[in-house]
Amino acid sequence: MDIDAGEFKKNIEKALEEQSGLRMNEQNEIPFEQLFTEEFIQLYTEFDSFEALLEASQWDVEDEDDFEAIPEDEFDTYVDEHTDFPSWEVMSQTAAQRFLERQFN
Repeated sequence: MDIDAGEFKKNIEKALEEQSGLRMNEQNEIPFEQLFTEEFIQLYTEFDSFEALLEASQWDVEDEDDFEAIPEDEFDTYVDEHTDFPSWEVMSQTAAQRFLERQFN
């Protein structure tokens, strides 16, 4: 019996979407706005949205490339000063953990 891996993947993605509302983007990543919800940002930062957090920063972020161009050490400092997290990595990990909790609760 041959297994069609592509069809299997489509079925898994469909089941995930039906069960949890989770939709992956083209790179099989969780969309940013599903990780950094307004609720998450308001709970752990002094801002109302992730967009507001970026707008208050020294960087001009218009797209993903602009965001990725921010020096990590500088963004870590900004996150430490304006959120409840010591670094971007910890903030991202917490957002992912909260996302998974929402999906499975």
